[in-house]
Amino acid sequence: MRPTSKRETQTNWAHIAEAGSSAGIWFLFQVHRWLGRLPFRLILYPVMLYFFITKRVARQASIEYLKQIQPFTQNIRPNLWTAYRHFLSFVHALHDKLLAHTGHFTLNSVKVTGREPVQACIDKGQGFVLLTAHLGNLEVSRTLAKYRRIPLNILVHTRHAERFNKILKKLDPQSQVNLIQVTELNALLAIDLAQKVQAG
Repeated sequence: MRPTSKRETQTNWAHIAEAGSSAGIWFLFQVHRWLGRLPFRLILYPVMLYFFITKRVARQASIEYLKQIQPFTQNIRPNLWTAYRHFLSFVHALHDKLLAHTGHFTLNSVKVTGREPVQACIDKGQGFVLLTAHLGNLEVSRTLAKYRRIPLNILVHTRHAERFNKILKKLDPQSQVNLIQVTELNALLAIDLAQKVQAG
């Protein structure tokens, strides 16, 4: 363990303000809605190139991340081109979030593995806690919860993604998913979460 430097604190992802605008996100979604995926991607590439050029901290963080995972894969090279593709993968994940909120994903389009322990809790009316990483897309779980009518509480760090989350709420105002801000964890929140688990 070592103390975090002032520079690391300032450049940590949790301290970086949200980029882009609600209007821009909404415009890109409408392009996909009315024109399809190909025009969406054609617009997306120069937009992401702009952010890639102007967001130096994010660009450097991407390259550093690629260096960290390089020993575990032969297909990754920590360079500018791969970092740009990393940016694109991020925005494609955001795109999937929008699609999940507008009914483009159904139970038939989602493949689930290892569901048995989860299904056992659901059948008994018991709540449970799932720990996830930023691999995949939690919005798919929202789709499953919606069709199966399972109450879902998601712990998220949304302070710097407020504009994007407003778009998601606009797309699905009837969503029963409860987003819980976890920028600051305290005893009251812990009690609340325990009660939610007990309630199924």
